[in-house]
Amino acid sequence: MRGLKLACAAALLAGVLGAQMIMPSSGNCKETPYEEEGGYQSSYACFYPKQTILQTYLNYRKEFTEKYPDDNYYEALRSKLEVGKDYNDTIGKDYLWINYKWSGKNELNVEMEMSGGGDIATFTHNNSGTQLRVIRWFQ
Repeated sequence: MRGLKLACAAALLAGVLGAQMIMPSSGNCKETPYEEEGGYQSSYACFYPKQTILQTYLNYRKEFTEKYPDDNYYEALRSKLEVGKDYNDTIGKDYLWINYKWSGKNELNVEMEMSGGGDIATFTHNNSGTQLRVIRWFQ
């Protein structure tokens, strides 16, 4: 059943999200320039003042899980992360791949890849807060 829901989520992302950029409603967000390389791409950046990377990541996960409760795409993101610890998750027989890679303690890259496209979310922290940059791509 979960595999079916993830398949539906992939179709939703490839269809609906390809037509418009869906951004979090929290944080100060705006669409950002992007370059096409063999497929449709879109991107946005958000700034979350006074938040850590982990707080921003959990807000990102929570907001999209609540926005798309029947799809389970963002629910596949880990609900708990440890700073500095990398993870690689495969869900549904190689259907959804999620890679969490830390670059020091102030940057986290989360790559989500599935049939037809994916997201690359980069969380960068400084003394003011955390910036989230997302690039969404479709094949």
